Amino acid sequence: MNITELLLFIFTDELMGSLLVPVSDKYVLNATLILQEIDIKFFFVAFFGTICGVILNYYLGVVTVRLLNINVGVTRKEVKYTLYLSLLLVPFGFFGTVSTYLCGMSRIGLRNVILIGGCSSLLYLIFRFFLL
Repeated sequence: MNITELLLFIFTDELMGSLLVPVSDKYVLNATLILQEIDIKFFFVAFFGTICGVILNYYLGVVTVRLLNINVGVTRKEVKYTLYLSLLLVPFGFFGTVSTYLCGMSRIGLRNVILIGGCSSLLYLIFRFFLL
């Protein structure tokens, strides 16, 4: 397997693992780090895949509100900081995907969602880098 196929495989695995209904868990990066030399490209591709999953979940929440004409019913100030704190769970499977979906439904700014979710994902990837 050449490096391009491996990077595409890591990206696809991270993206599919970051969706609202995860198709798979994120195993490819761990297996790659164990079996091959550690390369910083693996982490950038994994980070980009996670951010793409965050953006897709966010827009899925926005589309859900628009299509079903749902009124969220709580003001933004009541849930804003709770949703921001829940974005710290983005790298940890189901809870992170649900929090980005709820941010889309609550119309929290996409820039803030990407910033907080991206920072937590980056910290998690750095932790995985030093752990393996």
